[in-house]
Amino acid sequence: MRVLKSSDRVVAVVEGALDAVHVRRFQSSWELVTADPTADLLVCLRGCESIDGSGVALLVSLMRRNGNAGGSMRIKHASGQPAMLLRQLGIEQVIAA
Repeated sequence: MRVLKSSDRVVAVVEGALDAVHVRRFQSSWELVTADPTADLLVCLRGCESIDGSGVALLVSLMRRNGNAGGSMRIKHASGQPAMLLRQLGIEQVIAA
């Protein structure tokens, strides 16, 4: 995972799987993503092949944290299994076209 930051936006680029192993492995990167919950967060899933419950929990947690702090979160380039799972869970409102 790569994290790109500007003064008012954080972009997290997820590649491979967003699962329990990767959520733990990239803990320091997730800390960069959550450092400023008022920033606009964009999670790019272009290279993400699959998401499990841990990945969904992380995305929901980020969405709530940013929303409660006055920031926003969008998910971009979700396709395949990740897009289908997010839609089934009713999280499609944060998926950007």
